[in-house]
Amino acid sequence: MDYLAALGKPCRILPALMALGTFAWVAGAGSATAQDQSPLAKRLFAEAPRAWSRQQQFFLTLQGSNNGERRVLYDGKWTNQPGKTFFKQYDGNMLTESANFESGSWKGIVEGVNSQYVFMLARDSDTKPWVITKVDKRGEEWQNVWNSRTKIFPDLLIAPRTPPLHEIFQSKKFRCISVEPERTNDEDLVRLTFTFSPEGSVRLKGGWLVLDPAHFWVIRKGETEQDLGEKNEGTAKWTVQYDYKEGSRNHPIITKTVMKGKFWQKGQVIAEQLFTGNYDLQERASIPESEFTLTAYGLPEPHWARPKKTISSLWRWLGIAGIACLVLGAGVFWFKRRRAAGGL
Repeated sequence: MDYLAALGKPCRILPALMALGTFAWVAGAGSATAQDQSPLAKRLFAEAPRAWSRQQQFFLTLQGSNNGERRVLYDGKWTNQPGKTFFKQYDGNMLTESANFESGSWKGIVEGVNSQYVFMLARDSDTKPWVITKVDKRGEEWQNVWNSRTKIFPDLLIAPRTPPLHEIFQSKKFRCISVEPERTNDEDLVRLTFTFSPEGSVRLKGGWLVLDPAHFWVIRKGETEQDLGEKNEGTAKWTVQYDYKEGSRNHPIITKTVMKGKFWQKGQVIAEQLFTGNYDLQERASIPESEFTLTAYGLPEPHWARPKKTISSLWRWLGIAGIACLVLGAGVFWFKRRRAAGGL
């Protein structure tokens, strides 16, 4: 799709704010080098890739919501699209519930995946019940979806339609210009300046990012530049800023993101975009599969789905009571035998 033509089109808030990485492009198997660079640059190249991998594994343990907004100025008109998202994932099970405010009501969809089936729900208003629109047996292709989900997280997104930083960093088209210390609000951060060779749908040209080495080298703020495509003259500049709270083992948990874009042609601003997101995320290391099913929404399971081998609470307690009765009976019998043997 043409970059400029896509500016004014509506989009769901989930891709815009939570999963911009769905536009991620695997940028190549090459890796940047820190040869002949400063000690700080060598530290960045040595630590950051491993830190990003650990932060991604931590992100998979988070669940929660993101409330945000997309504002677009195009053809002299501003459009506004509020949206909200809830998501969770665990051990190949995935659930995403998203809604956009359209025509005076929240229109929502749910996409769920568990070990047996994939389902989709929809509703035209948050006052109406969910309706099943799709139920299919889970195929092997969903393993690839899970693998993609484990590689994308918002801490390293620098602009829409652009690969996340960990893929940019490993690309042969990436070139490190400088790595310098930056002191901000009594924090020791690092400013990375780089260039990138645009190609195909990835129009990134370069920019700078301030990273947090004390918290897994996540992005705190930055500015990047893109061109508008091979058939369009002009440039786009994106700024991004992230806020975090402290999670376990020093992992940062994203709380807010602000992403702004301006688009120039012939020295004039022709469009603007603004994405904002407010996250409420919690750590949850283990989630039962029952939370990724139709039953979790009060809907019937597919007739062909294998029933779970579980013992109801009633039968469990009856079993415990039966064992207690047997033990008590054996105790009474033993006591009576002792009394009879003693002539009592």
